[in-house]
Amino acid sequence: MTTGQFNVRGGQLSLQKLNTQSEASPAESFRHDSANDESSLKMQTCWEQTVCEALKIPDTYRHVAVLIVHWADYLDVDLKCGKEVKELNDLFAKRFNFHSNVLTLHDMKRPQAQLNHGITELILQHDGPCRSNLLIIYYTGHAVGVDNHALEVSGVRDPRNIAIGSVHEALASWNEAEKGLKDAEADVLMILDTCFAGNIFKGVSQDVRTFTVLAAAGRNMPTSPPGEHSFTRALIDSLQDQLDRPDPGPFTTFDLHCEIMRKRRNMSSQIFPRYAKRSSRFIKLAPLGGGRRPDEPQPPSPTRDTGHLTVRFAFQDTSTLELDALKRLANELSQGVLRSKLSINAIDWLGFKPSQNGTRVAQVARWRKAINLAVAYKRLSHAHGRKRERSIDPEDQDDPRKKHQQSSRSTLGALSPLSSGESELGSHQ
Repeated sequence: MTTGQFNVRGGQLSLQKLNTQSEASPAESFRHDSANDESSLKMQTCWEQTVCEALKIPDTYRHVAVLIVHWADYLDVDLKCGKEVKELNDLFAKRFNFHSNVLTLHDMKRPQAQLNHGITELILQHDGPCRSNLLIIYYTGHAVGVDNHALEVSGVRDPRNIAIGSVHEALASWNEAEKGLKDAEADVLMILDTCFAGNIFKGVSQDVRTFTVLAAAGRNMPTSPPGEHSFTRALIDSLQDQLDRPDPGPFTTFDLHCEIMRKRRNMSSQIFPRYAKRSSRFIKLAPLGGGRRPDEPQPPSPTRDTGHLTVRFAFQDTSTLELDALKRLANELSQGVLRSKLSINAIDWLGFKPSQNGTRVAQVARWRKAINLAVAYKRLSHAHGRKRERSIDPEDQDDPRKKHQQSSRSTLGALSPLSSGESELGSHQ
């Protein structure tokens, strides 16, 4: 038997109010492969869309705030990130209607204090319950990895070379500045366009909210500077492409990262959870305020979670899971939630995976089939060899040359089926 895990909040299926959307064909089905992120995404978005419709929950964030961090032009003389920073800020503010601010770091005051203050102000002004509130923090500029698990951002290539007239090193610890985000309530999207961005290590898992990192480079890896091949250039173009689709609607950070990778085929980037479980909700982006009718009532103000109930559904056959069946399950659970009058905020999809027992049984079955094939081919080869030996002309038995030829043919005949069996065995593994 295979088990699929859902959580009525925080573990695997999760009862609380959601925000998501996506179209999927009812007849479409997917293999339950934990490594197949795209299939998992489609199942999750199908689930969330159905729940949102049934519980009449908004499928987008009510409030999104962005903090864009870069260095002053007099420090950033080699990268010149200012142009891309302005373009990204305008995109978030004017097309997405997000509350977007730019923090320009300098070395006249301690850069660490400036960065700490900027992130703290973002939290104080814009934090709120997850699913309804999203904080986006973006950084572009130089950075160095520290001990393979931390990141220091800098205004110059070598921050230890203090320029004439400067008071402090143009250097700040990103890990130190982001500590406040660990205790924030809102979902968080962190975007790092810098070398060594992957050195940001994963924090302790949290069950409730989503905290996603989009990193322009892996651990101890470089990335392209501002320009045609930069990560930010691909990010801006990908965001615009999502907005300009014939059927615009909310899109996930997974969709966004896939589009970025298509535009930067020769450069690697990463998306991973931070202070969240790998199976947590995908962050969904969409312009605020779009598509609401003037007479449409505002959704109720979000409430904070006061308790979580985790359940697990065990399935007898999990080779495929059809989306129409998944929709029926989500809808029936939602109707049950409404009838229960328990003031449940959401029903979160937090993952589906085969049980270890089911996986082992399938592996044993495949090995048993392969062994049976090998035994059958070996028996066939022996029988073929004996048949050829019996077919030797008695008059040729005393001729050493013919005897040798017959022996060679017999040996080759015995080996040939076995080789075919080994090839067939390999194709079944």
